Amino acid sequence: MNGPTLDKELEDRFRRELAENLQRVNRYILPPWFFIITYLAFFGDHVNYPEYADDMFIGRLVSGVICIIVFITTFIPSLTRYAVLLSCFASLGVVFMLSHFGAVMDNHFSAQAAWIAGNVVIGGPYPLPFFYSVVILASGYVYYLPVDFGMGGEGDLDFQLTLLNSSIAGLTAFSIKY
Repeated sequence: MNGPTLDKELEDRFRRELAENLQRVNRYILPPWFFIITYLAFFGDHVNYPEYADDMFIGRLVSGVICIIVFITTFIPSLTRYAVLLSCFASLGVVFMLSHFGAVMDNHFSAQAAWIAGNVVIGGPYPLPFFYSVVILASGYVYYLPVDFGMGGEGDLDFQLTLLNSSIAGLTAFSIKY
């Protein structure tokens, strides 16, 4: 065998194995995630944060629907080749939801903690390729800034701490993944 043919075969094998691993991971991760956000959407928000309940419900509903769609696709063998794309779709739903809550909740410490945890999981152990993880987490910041300022947010200390803490968590997770 010559070099380019062997490289192509190894690359194809790697992509197949990555897709199969993502399918397995999504089968285990997405159902608990869906139940957590469903529980919070129906019970937690109205009790703990009644003034944010409507905005948070819609974000959690969208994220939950995306997770269910991706979870169902993990049982369709012909869609295994799209596992990376579907995992990116699920990750974007999670990141947008967490960054939206940071903005909606006026950078409350609980929203910051959730966004930090999301950055660590998606940027670190979640088996997406490095480049996709970077793009997904960066898109959360691109989404967060206009939402925060559109909701009357200011560049105050809480805003700066949210950006700093979630950025440090994401960069730390990236260094582990790298």
